[in-house]
Amino acid sequence: MRNGSEGGFSLIELMVVVTIMAILAVVVISKFRGMDDEARVITARSQIMQIADALEYYKLKHKSYPSTAEGLEVLTEGGEGNTGWTVDSIVDPWGNEYIYEYDPAGNTFDIISYGADGAPGGTGYNADIKYSERKEWQKK
Repeated sequence: MRNGSEGGFSLIELMVVVTIMAILAVVVISKFRGMDDEARVITARSQIMQIADALEYYKLKHKSYPSTAEGLEVLTEGGEGNTGWTVDSIVDPWGNEYIYEYDPAGNTFDIISYGADGAPGGTGYNADIKYSERKEWQKK
């Protein structure tokens, strides 16, 4: 038989401690849940800038940007007309291919990631990330 003065925890005390730990775990997990998506947005922006640099190098060698039909594949290791400046990946952090659009009239291009949902448009982490809107990135 146990004496009431012996050390140890009662069942109620253990349940209270476990409940408090569970509440703390929920708070911590919910606090850091969006950090993964934020890191992916930052990575996508960085990759878009690297691809843009590769396109500028391509233009120096070929006197024009690749057409929309040629796409970003010309920048990969085995791309036709590869000039030595390659990108590691033309896939965004969510596993979707970047969209490349070339406007021959203005001799400009855009590189687009459709964000977390992989579909055009959206808000928050589902919003499109566009090279043409890079000046807005600093404001967000």
